[in-house]
Amino acid sequence: MSRNVLREGTHTYLDDLVSFYYVFMYITASFKAPKVRASRQWYMLPKWEESMSLQAKDGYFFLSIDFLISAFMGVAILDLIEDLHSFFQQKDITPPDPLSSSTRTKDYNFILGAFVTALSELDSLLSDNDDSLTNTGSDVIRAGPRLGIPVCPRRKSAKY
Repeated sequence: MSRNVLREGTHTYLDDLVSFYYVFMYITASFKAPKVRASRQWYMLPKWEESMSLQAKDGYFFLSIDFLISAFMGVAILDLIEDLHSFFQQKDITPPDPLSSSTRTKDYNFILGAFVTALSELDSLLSDNDDSLTNTGSDVIRAGPRLGIPVCPRRKSAKY
């Protein structure tokens, strides 16, 4: 559930997208294979389900993503998680006008495009019968900021 909904604030399209993201994160963190639960739980999941859910979600997008997923999920899913995290992190810093239909359309297109890209990578994996996207030599892979993708956008007025 998004923070706006937890706060009983005005519901926007971003609340739906963020809620979908949380469900996606829950699934990728909770399972290591189809119908097989992960033995370790990601430290953020219990916080999202507790009475402290709002506080846990308030700071979530300010953090770099530190996330373990099953190697079964593969690099395509890892890249998708990182792209979505960066997207919502940016929206958290500079929230869009909820009434702007062009912004809403761009945001939905970004999310859909991110999933299409990940699905295309997975489809390519299946058609090529290449296990390089999922074979990492480990049971888990770690999500973290990819080189070249800023964790937070830089403000023009900031002196770095």
